[in-house]
Amino acid sequence: MKSVVSAKDLKAAVAVVAPISKGASAMPIINHVLVIATLDGIRIEATDIETQVTATIPGKVEKIGRSTVEGARLSAISRLLPAGADVTFSRNGSKGTVSCDGDTFELLTLDVADFPEWVIHPHTHAFEVPQKTLRTMLETVGYAVADGKDGRRVLFGILLELTGGKKLRLIATNGRVMSSQWDETHGLFDGKDLRTILPARSADQLRKALGDEGVVTVRLSDRQLEFATDAWTIRTQAIEGKYPNIDAVVPKDFSTKVTFDREVMLAALRRAGIVADAANRSVLMEVTEDGGDKGRACCSFRAMAHDVGSFAGKIPVNYSGPAFKVAFNCSLLIDTLSVFEVQSLVMNGRNSTAPVVFLDPKQENRFSLLMPIKLSEVPAEGDEDDGEKED
Repeated sequence: MKSVVSAKDLKAAVAVVAPISKGASAMPIINHVLVIATLDGIRIEATDIETQVTATIPGKVEKIGRSTVEGARLSAISRLLPAGADVTFSRNGSKGTVSCDGDTFELLTLDVADFPEWVIHPHTHAFEVPQKTLRTMLETVGYAVADGKDGRRVLFGILLELTGGKKLRLIATNGRVMSSQWDETHGLFDGKDLRTILPARSADQLRKALGDEGVVTVRLSDRQLEFATDAWTIRTQAIEGKYPNIDAVVPKDFSTKVTFDREVMLAALRRAGIVADAANRSVLMEVTEDGGDKGRACCSFRAMAHDVGSFAGKIPVNYSGPAFKVAFNCSLLIDTLSVFEVQSLVMNGRNSTAPVVFLDPKQENRFSLLMPIKLSEVPAEGDEDDGEKED
């Protein structure tokens, strides 16, 4: 095989494809990418068995053929190529050659016949969505995916839920925190509802590939997910299993509504986190009137660890309803607030044990939910044995 492409186009394609092949797989071929030169153009493929990524590169094909190249090595080469230069790919026997601007890399290749063949399953739903919209949705919910250390396998991914013929909702939860965002699609699917689970690693790969312009075509089934643009395609096997019914967890009504400045709240939480106990990273928050105008209040913070010390502070807030006392894992609350970008947020609560919902009042299509810590599990100052009792 022999083909010529621009360094700029190669770098863009490799940036999308190569990360899938960077794992230390027991199968050496999985650490390689497949370069295919045909009469129709040049294509690069990579797979980790669970996910396949392909990218097309415009260029000149002088001799058709296929070759493998170690993904991490090709990625390193592409990042250092001079801008505006042409790159020549060729293969001679067991060696692949990458030449550019007087430099030549000769790299060992593997048998292309060993490269895994991806089986494409028929899709049942297809639609288009702006790339920027889908990327934002993935960023909104991605922090809530389980980290793989505990929980059910279905929680190691993001639920894509299609309802009503045009509504796409993304949901992620690790059992303690949950995030959800929905948007309308530009519609091709048949109106039947679908729930399918996108693996977390594939979601991260997709998020990095999505840009600010153009649309991505999404093709789904309960077995496989495909996301395609003119430049690249990402396919992945769906995680099998039943995702929890998140709507059953979200409270239908709240007794207290607290409006606060997000950056001010984050700064207070980071200060409290310095001395939060190692076990639960707990911070106790209490919203009460502060002696000012009716509805004007403060949110006080308390955190401590018996072997470190304590912290106490407060910030101004606005609230309606009864006074509110709740405890959270400080790190999870910081993560929850950090995915929002607006200045003013709302915290809706019912009591010290019910899930608390955070939302932007100007953006009705998204919210995050956080489970509180029992007040009895929050370290009490001056008493190392007994925690604070719940009301």
